[in-house]
Amino acid sequence: MNQLANNESAHTRRLKVVEAIGSMGMTTAEAAAYAGLSTASVRGILKDERVVRYLSKVRQHQEKRFEIRRENVVEGILDAIGRAKMLGEPATEIRGWESLAKLQGLNAPERVIHDLPEEAIDLINTMKSMNTADVARIAGSGSTIELSEDDFRRSDGTDV
Repeated sequence: MNQLANNESAHTRRLKVVEAIGSMGMTTAEAAAYAGLSTASVRGILKDERVVRYLSKVRQHQEKRFEIRRENVVEGILDAIGRAKMLGEPATEIRGWESLAKLQGLNAPERVIHDLPEEAIDLINTMKSMNTADVARIAGSGSTIELSEDDFRRSDGTDV
């Protein structure tokens, strides 16, 4: 491998592998095809201590660069709203405000908690302690219509 490493085209291929994996996000097989090497050669290059350190630094830089925080998103949306306002695009501006409201949780339904009066709570507890027949009798007293078999006969005496 030392003979290959001293060759200028081999050096260029190594750089292509590092570029493909570090900057372009390619897989080992894709990097091998990109650099014109075998997958085994790429694996060997990736074991080199200098390459490992370099790729680690590249990944750390990319993580910092692509780290998205709520503040960044809010700032970006506000910037877009400002540009839409300057360009006289109210629909785009409204969409920006809607996105911002959603991000901040302002469009969530409002939760309202209703407290029942003490008398209502007492009545509910009393009804819970009663048996079903008593509750039905109280609930229907005076409004229940009792029917008999005679109610289902026609006036001429035949069944309906």
